[in-house]
Amino acid sequence: MRVCFHVTCVNSLGLSLANINENTPNPEGGEIEKDSNGKLTGIVKENAQYMVYKVVPKPTLEDIKKMLFSATTKLNQFGITSAQSDDFTCFDVPYDTVIQAYQELEKEGKLNVRINQQSQIKTPEALEGFISKGYKTGFGSDKFKIGPLKLLGDGSLGARTAFLQEPYSDDPSKIGILVYKQELLENLIKIAHNNNIQVAIHAIGDGIMKMLINTIEKVSKENPKPDIRHGIVHCQIMDKEILKKFTELKLLAFIDYDITIVKQRIGEERAKFSYNFKTLQDSGVNISNGSGCPVETPNPMAGIQCAVTRQDIKGKFEPYLPDQGLTIEEAIKSYTINGAYASFEENKKGQIKKDMISDFVIWDKDIFTCDVHNLHLIRPLKTYLGGKLVYQNV
Repeated sequence: MRVCFHVTCVNSLGLSLANINENTPNPEGGEIEKDSNGKLTGIVKENAQYMVYKVVPKPTLEDIKKMLFSATTKLNQFGITSAQSDDFTCFDVPYDTVIQAYQELEKEGKLNVRINQQSQIKTPEALEGFISKGYKTGFGSDKFKIGPLKLLGDGSLGARTAFLQEPYSDDPSKIGILVYKQELLENLIKIAHNNNIQVAIHAIGDGIMKMLINTIEKVSKENPKPDIRHGIVHCQIMDKEILKKFTELKLLAFIDYDITIVKQRIGEERAKFSYNFKTLQDSGVNISNGSGCPVETPNPMAGIQCAVTRQDIKGKFEPYLPDQGLTIEEAIKSYTINGAYASFEENKKGQIKKDMISDFVIWDKDIFTCDVHNLHLIRPLKTYLGGKLVYQNV
C-alpha cells in the first residue's frame, strides 16, 4: 500500500463520479495514468488527484475539529508538543474553515500541540486574497499561527514523480512531474517574499531543487531580506552546486528520512550527493527534522534513530552514506532548537531553560545510553505543554 499523498488509486465508480475517462487530458502538474493500450489504470498522480478529491463528501467544521483533536492527541502520545502542519488542501474546504477549527479548539482548551501552519495557497490571486485578510507568517497565537507559504514543487521518489534533471535509473521513460511552471512558481515566491511571508517548498528531485534555488536567489537579490528564512522541504536528490547554494542563500532544510530506494531510483552516481544532511548541517544550514506524517510514523525517536544510523528502523538495509549520519545530540537539536528556529520561535521554545515555554517530555529510557538501534522503542512517560500535563502513559 502506498501512503505518500502523491498518488491515489481510484475505482471505476470514483473515476466516473470525477468525470475522468480515457479522453480526459492531464491537468497541469498532474497525470491520469493509462496503460500501453490507452486504458485507465485507476491511478492519478499529483494535481490529477484533486479531480477526485472534489467529489469526496466535504467534512463539516465539527468533523475537522474532531480529526484535528484526534491527531494532536496522538502526537502527544509520541512526546510531540510542536508541529509544522499542512492542512489547507486536505479537506477541499476554504482555508478559513481550517483556521476556524484550530482557533475554536484552542479556545475550548483542546489544542495540545503548538501548530505552525504551512499554508498551501496555489494561485497568485488566492495568495493576494490571503494576504489581504491579514494573514502572514507569525499571525496567530502561541498555540496556532500562520507559518510559511507552502508550495509543492514536485512529487515523490517512490512514485517516480519527483522532478529530476535526468531520467530515473529504473524507468528511463520518466523524469518526474513539475507541479508548477517556472513563471507561476516565481510569481508565488515573489508575492510571498515581498510581503514578508516565509516560503517552505516541497522539493525532492534535483530538477526542481535547482529551479527553486535559482528563483529564490533571483527574488532575494531584487529585494534583500536578511532574516526571512525561506526553506526547502525534503532536500533529497542534490549535487555539489545545490549543496553550495543552500549555504550561500542561508536556506532552511526541512528534512525526513526515506533512504531505502534511492540507489534503485537514481543510480549510484547521483546517490552520492543525496540525503547529505550532515554536509548541510556542517556548512551552516539549519536542518530541522520531521516525519511527513502520515507518510511516515510521527515517532521522533524513530527519526532520531534513522538520522544517526542511516538505516531503516528494522535494520534491513546497510547504512546509506554512513558518514552523513548525525550524532544523537545533533539529531535531538534538529527536532527541537532547529525546529523552533524554522518557525522564528528560537527565543520562546526548543530548550529547557529560564524564560522558555515549558514544553518537555519524560522518557522511559535514557536516550544517550540506550542502544541506538532501539531508540524507536523508547516511549514517553509524560508529555507537558506549557507546564501542563497533556499525556501520561498509564
